[in-house]
Parts: sequence; C-alpha cells; structure tokens
Amino acid sequence: LRRQRQMCIRDRGSLDKGDIDGSGSLDSTDVFYSMLYIANAAVGNTVKISKEQITAADVDENNRVDSTDVYYLMYYIALHGIGIDVSWDDVLAK
Repeated sequence: LRRQRQMCIRDRGSLDKGDIDGSGSLDSTDVFYSMLYIANAAVGNTVKISKEQITAADVDENNRVDSTDVYYLMYYIALHGIGIDVSWDDVLAK
C-alpha cells in the first residue's frame, strides 16, 4: 500500500503574489513551498493548501501552479536581490 503524505503550509489570509508562506517577503522559502506543492500534486499526494496560497503561487495567473511560476518567482527574487526594483508586470512581460 502506498502511504499518502500531506503537505501543510500556514494560512495567513490574503497573500501577496509569490508570498506563499505569508511572511511578508519573497524569498527561497516561497520557492521551496511552490516546488514542494508542485511535486506533491504531481505524484498524487494530498496537498493541504489554501486558495489564497494557490493564488499567491500562481504568479503568472494562468490558473495553474507549475514550473513556469517557480521560474518567474526565482527571477523576481534574483532581480530584487541585486537591487533591480522591477514589478511583476516587468517580470511577466505584461
């Protein structure tokens, strides 16, 4: 028998784009939780995550959380990390 594992991420109400853990800042923890969610969902593990967290993780707003969202999140974090103050619209080329 295959054991189902559950992933639980804190829910702190309405979250900013990319801020999956609700810490108020975008960092590697948000990238980790996004990747963990994608991996668990892909193999059929039960994933306990709020609608707000899914919305925050779906940074390109295509109604899916996938590797493209992780890419954009890492790119946004990297640009801000080197002092380039870009908006999500800049990163998403909107």
